Amino acid sequence: MILTHRCTACGHPDYFHDRDNWCSHGNCRRHPPELNPEPELIPSFVMRDGVVVLDEELKMPGQRWLPGVRLCGCERCQEIFADRAVAA
Repeated sequence: MILTHRCTACGHPDYFHDRDNWCSHGNCRRHPPELNPEPELIPSFVMRDGVVVLDEELKMPGQRWLPGVRLCGCERCQEIFADRAVAA
């Protein structure tokens, strides 16, 4: 699971927007993004024994998630992460 900010202009997650803030998903090319300040929790997946499965571990904000993708490390993402860690 990851925390992401969804672009209200195109609907894609923040990590679809490159360093120049262009949306890099398919033909979208939305510029600039209009990111919702409230992050949302979305599922992520991993490969286990050759099978794609839901990864239920919440990834730490600000960490490298995929090659070339760093998760948002904003204060709000950190707060949600900490609240979920305390509740677990």
